[in-house]
Amino acid sequence: MNNENEIDRFVTATGESSNIDAKGPMSWDSAVESASLAKDIASFANSKDGGVLVIGKSETESGDFELTGLTDEQAESFETTKVARWVNNRFAPPMNIVCHQHRHEDRRFVVITIEEFEDIPVLCTKQYQDPANPKKHLLRERTLYVRNANAESAPLESVEELRLLIGLATSKRANEMLTTFEAMLKGRPLLSQQSDLDQFEDELASIEQGLGQSYSDQIQAGAWKLVIRPVNYVAERWEHADQLESVVRGRAVRLRDEFPGSYRGTHMREWGICNDMYRETWSLARSGQFLMVRPFWENQQKYDCGRRDMQGNPSEPSLEPGKWLDFKPNIFSLTEMFMFAARLVEEYESGEEVTISLEATSLDGRKLVTTDFNINLRDPEECRAQVFEYRKTFTVEEMRTEWETKCAQAMKRFIDLFPGLGVEIKTMHSWIEKFKSRNF
Repeated sequence: MNNENEIDRFVTATGESSNIDAKGPMSWDSAVESASLAKDIASFANSKDGGVLVIGKSETESGDFELTGLTDEQAESFETTKVARWVNNRFAPPMNIVCHQHRHEDRRFVVITIEEFEDIPVLCTKQYQDPANPKKHLLRERTLYVRNANAESAPLESVEELRLLIGLATSKRANEMLTTFEAMLKGRPLLSQQSDLDQFEDELASIEQGLGQSYSDQIQAGAWKLVIRPVNYVAERWEHADQLESVVRGRAVRLRDEFPGSYRGTHMREWGICNDMYRETWSLARSGQFLMVRPFWENQQKYDCGRRDMQGNPSEPSLEPGKWLDFKPNIFSLTEMFMFAARLVEEYESGEEVTISLEATSLDGRKLVTTDFNINLRDPEECRAQVFEYRKTFTVEEMRTEWETKCAQAMKRFIDLFPGLGVEIKTMHSWIEKFKSRNF
């Protein structure tokens, strides 16, 4: 809808109807106000012909509407991609939403147009509670929202509302439903919708294949592998290359070298952006899935113990490349990765869940030693595990505020794979503090 006269007609319309609603001045806050609007948006998506939300009209005591308008800051907060991403992270299937910026008599308004659902009604898939009152559910999971007889957005409750919604869905999918029923009667399996996890895993496999043989060789030789992704799959969370680059650069850790390195060499791939110029290879997909592989530098270098016994001989035997890991650099790598993850998740929606997956490959037969004379690891033994794996799901807020605790726990699990070290969790916290204060 690009007709300015038609948009202006929505702004000046009096009252509300089953397809038009008005809201007073507000901003898209990705929180309480947004949750309230999301309910209205979903209700219109479940209505015949969709609907229109006009933001910037205040209801008076008499029930009329006053064209109050929005401030520039309020109006500009309603950006289509941002609004659609927040709403579609909490409802399925995705809705078609457009935010129109409009001026009427030197006042700014936002007109949100919502299309009727395409094939099946829109369902809330993720609840949202008022942070100030957790008992107050602004959005309820597994709930269908509709426009009721009073032109209000509310959960579907009556048989009549259900009948209307089924009728609307049936008229859209008559042929498809007949095919489905026929398949059921004949005992043929029905195709199920691909889950968020499956979509992320398919995307990850495609990215790894696209990175080529060098990526596979790095994993096989021994490397850290980090995957960060939201739980909800949105194919185009970020649409353009400059948006993706801005995300990585804005959240990079620069306590040592820049991590992940992006100053040069970042380029577009079919899934998003990628960089393989620096020590690690990394990729950020449009869906928000981040992948990084950092080869162990110990794969290329021999270990010679710097300590000497009373006779002047090395106190530990030399180790060939690929047979050892250096304690401090790997502890700092873990810290760096968790710190970056805690920053990256801030780009996802507040309250959203994220999964952090971390692997260290080709560990079997390696010893955890140190090149720092101030650290004594005492007769290191060979690791018997092939791979270290850490996979946890947290909310965005948990990852942001508790990343150090989660990092220390991951460190402890990693070091426990090397027999005889017995490092305590508080020691892990002290190493995190060393990294944060650049005490390398």
